[in-house]
Amino acid sequence: GRPAHDGRLRDDVVSAMREAVGARLGLFGKGGGEGVEEVSRAKAHEVYWRAKIVLSISLDNKLECYTSDRLFRILGCGAILLVKRFPGMDILGLKSGENCLVFDTTEKAVEMAKRWSGVDEDGYAARIAAAGAKLARDNHTWSVRVLELQKYIDAVREASGHSHERKGEMS
Repeated sequence: GRPAHDGRLRDDVVSAMREAVGARLGLFGKGGGEGVEEVSRAKAHEVYWRAKIVLSISLDNKLECYTSDRLFRILGCGAILLVKRFPGMDILGLKSGENCLVFDTTEKAVEMAKRWSGVDEDGYAARIAAAGAKLARDNHTWSVRVLELQKYIDAVREASGHSHERKGEMS
């Protein structure tokens, strides 16, 4: 069965971030609580583009084959992904300090957010953001997913005796 989610970490991180960075913290999302603006998917990219660093604490990240469209949106928009560690994140190509920042505790999340959302004298934050955008562009676009799905479509066709149909045609 599905593991029960304990939202305390998210609540703790959000509270600590509000205290640490004040008005610089923008918070939006479904189920975010009182005072949290719900932003439509169509408008989410505008939020990410304006941000330097974006926090992702996914509620179901212990599920097998977990992934999140939010992770890819954050990376693709060129913001730094500040993400709660989850099993299998290396399968997605996420590497802390290379193309994202990974945290395990509230204190670490706040420390990273304060450090890397400010002045970037040596360009480290910009390099992480650029590497994250490249990861999304090279590995997590729809055109990449379609090629992965095509293998499954071909296997189903073959198993059902429809392998004589031309590839790329749906029946």
